[in-house]
Amino acid sequence: NVNLYMYNYAWYSGVYTYNYKQQIVMLAQVNNLGNTDATGIVVKYVVGDAFKVVGYNLLTPGTLTFDNTTNTFTWMIDQLNGGNNTYSGSYAVFSIVLESLRSGSGNGFGLNATITNSDQINIGTTKTRIRNLIINSSADIQVNQTTNNSNPKKGDYVTIKINVKNNGPNNTTGVNITDLLPNGLIVDSDPNTSITASQGTYDPTTGLWAIGTLTNGKEVTLTIIARVDAESGTTIANRAYLSGTPAQYDWNTENNANEKYIIIT
Repeated sequence: NVNLYMYNYAWYSGVYTYNYKQQIVMLAQVNNLGNTDATGIVVKYVVGDAFKVVGYNLLTPGTLTFDNTTNTFTWMIDQLNGGNNTYSGSYAVFSIVLESLRSGSGNGFGLNATITNSDQINIGTTKTRIRNLIINSSADIQVNQTTNNSNPKKGDYVTIKINVKNNGPNNTTGVNITDLLPNGLIVDSDPNTSITASQGTYDPTTGLWAIGTLTNGKEVTLTIIARVDAESGTTIANRAYLSGTPAQYDWNTENNANEKYIIIT
């Protein structure tokens, strides 16, 4: 008889809650806690469909294959010597790098490691270790802007549209965008000028557009119609950006701001 123990744990951290798209490093480990050498060991490691396998590395001798149709690793260990240490024993290990495909928990978020075979009878009490990971809710907030005229004259009216979209995968709350109009673009009592938000409120003094909740896939627009009050040759830069921190993690911060240049002719 042999006494084989299955481990399934996070690399160094011991943390099992992650952000969406964050790379996750897991270790699968088999220890021989008995005095008898163990041979012909086979381990199956099944990755839940909420994850994709980015990479893997066999850290000790053996054979490791991956079936991407079933998301299953087959790990064959020729021999683990016994009698080394009745507490930790000899061991074999491989690492896996994962990336989450969606956020949440429960079904599909488990990592199942099981010792399925050994030449000797395995009397170990821990043949299977399941890790259920939690992926925090998250949303990618994308900021873009367009203008109907990038080369106006002094006295012309220009329309700037700030478009903010939630690219998901979850709804998000507490979304704020800042776009304080620069010098040279005027919105005042002139009836031809205006600022209109399709959702939320805009404060022209601070430039804060308080959107609030933005559901997955939804896009909202701030429309600014301003009068140009700048001389020929002037370059006006209008910048809109995500300000503050939404309640949900933003997994792509590269599209949180956008700047549009208007050159006065």
